[in-house]
Amino acid sequence: MSKLIIVAKNLFNQQDAQAQQTLVLVNSLQKIGFDLEIITGFDEDENKPFDIPNAFIHPLKASYPSKKQDFTSKVTRKLYRNLSSAFHTSWTKASVNLAKTIIQKKGIKKILTIALPMDSHLVGISLKMEYPDLIWIAHFSDPWPESILPSPYSDWSIPVLNFIQKRVVQSVINKADKVIFTCMEQKKFFEFYYDFDENKKIATIPHIAPYIYKANVNYSENNLILAYTGSLSRERVCENLAKALAQLPKNSRIKIQFYGFVHQKMKDYFSQNRVDHRVEYKGWYDKEDLILATANVNFYLLIEANMDYYPFLPSKIADYASTGKPILAITGAGSASYRLIETYKAGLACSHSVYDILKALNKIETEIFEGGNLYNEFSEDIVSEKFLGFI
Repeated sequence: MSKLIIVAKNLFNQQDAQAQQTLVLVNSLQKIGFDLEIITGFDEDENKPFDIPNAFIHPLKASYPSKKQDFTSKVTRKLYRNLSSAFHTSWTKASVNLAKTIIQKKGIKKILTIALPMDSHLVGISLKMEYPDLIWIAHFSDPWPESILPSPYSDWSIPVLNFIQKRVVQSVINKADKVIFTCMEQKKFFEFYYDFDENKKIATIPHIAPYIYKANVNYSENNLILAYTGSLSRERVCENLAKALAQLPKNSRIKIQFYGFVHQKMKDYFSQNRVDHRVEYKGWYDKEDLILATANVNFYLLIEANMDYYPFLPSKIADYASTGKPILAITGAGSASYRLIETYKAGLACSHSVYDILKALNKIETEIFEGGNLYNEFSEDIVSEKFLGFI
């Protein structure tokens, strides 16, 4: 059985999409024969420890930024994320020391660090300097720092801190033996901003979907339901969706259900356009309950930030793929979601314009769509084999 240390600070925050995917990856790596030592963080609020069968978990006390939405909390959260990605925190130092002990006692020769947050990669940098023969695999869920991203993600930055963060990311790329990205769009984005040695081992490995689940349900005859799951954050607020809903005929059957946090500005746009009757806020569901909770929906809705090039692969597209249902993605033509939905004929992808969104909604109401073969991109068997062959 292969031994592997995984460093993932946010594992216990299972409302975070990256943490959810890390947990799925942990379970998959166990199934294909890895003996895991997991170093992560915890606090007494939303990041409380839990057990993972047959894995050694080492939770270390960590600080996490507040999730409050007031201005002060937002600024503090932004500063914390940026500072902790450039400088060692008490959690980073403790993780390095713990990893050294595990390496010495158990002779482990491989480590996988998963970021964001970048704190996990800082551990990798320190360990690689101490143990040059250690095989380090650095997994990036998202590009970093935020300042290199297009608007609305790069709303402001501190030049000196931005310079330091970019140096840290370049150091990760230089020192890691292998680098994993989630999609080709993300890989190309990194290659534009950072230097890669021509011999660097790089892989694009997508998220893992839950086992395919197709419920036998009776769809509503009165409504045609689209479900958006997970957090609809500030960057994903789409005023034109509200405007498009307002232009639907009165007898349209379309309704949207939101499962998770919805930014207040999005709610305000629905109200201002007088389409509150077309939206419903269902609250937060645990991931394992979500597929059952949305069993009667007709479509899944994916909203991405309004950018010409989108260097992310949202984990919810993998979750959606597991249902076999079609997806409506409001995104740009340069996104991985657009490419995958078009390639696998898994629904509809449209731009953020009112015209395109309204056109897509009308198509949903008048045409028949299926989920295509999108699950093939994210199935556990296929993705696990990619990990096994690479790490």
